[in-house]
Amino acid sequence: MKILVCSMYPEDPYAIECIHEGASGYLHKTNVLHSFQDAISTIMRGEIYINPQYVQCLDYGTAIEKKEIASLNSLSKREFEICHYIVSGLSFKEIAEKLDISPKTVSAHHAHILDKLSLSNTSQLIHFVLQQKN
Repeated sequence: MKILVCSMYPEDPYAIECIHEGASGYLHKTNVLHSFQDAISTIMRGEIYINPQYVQCLDYGTAIEKKEIASLNSLSKREFEICHYIVSGLSFKEIAEKLDISPKTVSAHHAHILDKLSLSNTSQLIHFVLQQKN
């Protein structure tokens, strides 16, 4: 699905974030009359559309590309197992006892899981897993 975000918010920083989250283009409302047709044509060719003047102002190395959507399939078998226990409500200590590993090892796996899935905390992890099940 192609998504063009038309917004009253300036390109900086919203355009790049929208593209990273899956949008195909970003158009500020002041440019709709001038650039809408160009934006639609660009998106329909499978390219990403952002105002060319904004692109020229970007810092070197800024990636204008969609992020790959994280998946539970990216987790190792052990990480998946620990993720399951965390989402089930077990503490790190309980998980450690169940798997015969140290709580620090569980904590390290937890950090790797959050990193792989681009999440910040356990609440986001639980929400992510519940969305994956639907």
